[in-house]
Amino acid sequence: MDKVQERRRSGVSDAYELSITGKNGKLLWVLISGAPIYDDYGKVTGSVGIHHDITLQKQEACLCRMVPRCLHSNPVQQAAP
Repeated sequence: MDKVQERRRSGVSDAYELSITGKNGKLLWVLISGAPIYDDYGKVTGSVGIHHDITLQKQEACLCRMVPRCLHSNPVQQAAP
């Protein structure tokens, strides 16, 4: 996290994904996007950020990776005619 803050102070905008534990104890994934805020003289005076919950997208991506493996390891047996 220190590296992210240092990059922001130096004027770098970025985005990254992070897993956190919510108040209810459940795992959440968030996409964090941030950019520096400059004063009239070009000095970085702060930053602005957006936190977007991407938990559902992460869960769907995991399922998409799992389904082909499950189908491959457990082929459906066809009934004999």
